Parts: sequence; C-alpha cells; structure tokens
Amino acid sequence: MAGETEKITLSLKTYGEQAPQLDSVLSQRAKEELKSFVSGIEQAQQQGHPEEIALKSVGAYLVLIESLDRISLQVPVQVSLLDYAGFKTRALLHKSEVDWSSIQSTVNEAQQHWNAIEPRVMDKGLRDAVNTAMEGMKKASAGRNTDMADFAAQVDLALVDSKDISSGRQSKWCSDFLFLPHRARFRIKRII
Repeated sequence: MAGETEKITLSLKTYGEQAPQLDSVLSQRAKEELKSFVSGIEQAQQQGHPEEIALKSVGAYLVLIESLDRISLQVPVQVSLLDYAGFKTRALLHKSEVDWSSIQSTVNEAQQHWNAIEPRVMDKGLRDAVNTAMEGMKKASAGRNTDMADFAAQVDLALVDSKDISSGRQSKWCSDFLFLPHRARFRIKRII
C-alpha cells in the first residue's frame, strides 16, 4: 500500500501543477466539482480510505468527461463513458458494503453508452466481445456476484483501453493520471 500512497501523492501534486490549465477550460460548475472531488481524495488519503479515494476519483473523471468538447473529439465520448462505467463498477464493488443498486444503474448506463456507438464499430469480433462484457456485467449485477462483476468490469476496461471501439484501430491514449489504489485504477485520458 505504501507504493500506492506515493502514486496518489504524486498524482495529486501533478493535478495541483496542472489545475490552472484545467481551470482555464472548465466551466465554473465543473471547476468547483473537480476541486471538491480532489479535496475528498486528499481527505480520504489522509484517513486511509482507499474505497473513498476510488469513488471520488471516478467522480472527478466524470466531471472531466462531461466537460469535453464533444464536437471536436476524434473518439465518441461514449468510449470514455464506458471506461467510467468500468471504473465506477470496480470502485463500488470494493466498498465494505457493495451497493448493488448503484452497480445496476451503472451497468444500465454502460449499456446505453454501448448501444449509442455499437452500430459504428465495424469489427464484428470487437462488437461481440463488448456485447459479451456487457452481458456479463448485467448477469453479475443481477446475481449479485462480486467476482463475476469485477471480472466483467475488468474486461470492459481492457476492451476500451486496448482498442478504439469507434473504429477498431489501436487507441492513442496518453496522460495517465493515477488517483486510485491497486484495485480501481483511475486515468484521466486525453487523446493525442
């Protein structure tokens, strides 16, 4: 855990250094929400609550996704929202008491995001793989199967990270910004 604490500390330091650039492009509401989440991450780190770090980090990630200029994106925003759903599901699964209602809602949102972009994915194998991951997340959530839900969320994250699901090409993701402990990694991604 000491290594994870160092990563979180470094990430928070990096955020602090980059906050002025972020502030210059975020709406006032988004700035306030992001600062609140970062403050919560710092507090959770000081108190030794990795589950709260994970949930606050996922919230910060969503603020950034929602702040993207969707018109100028090379990859549909739903790709990042699928990533968000995987991160959130894993974070919720690692709470001391699993919140199945929130997991079910997150899985339903993920399915909606996938439905929005599936017709544009030309690679049948990739479509089948994501459909299988979505089905696994739904079944695991309905059956309240923690291990299966965690595995399905990991598959979702791997598929989103390994391929550009809007076209089947290799993704060009960069700027990893790790906030989360080992079980629920968090990455703020920016497309090159």
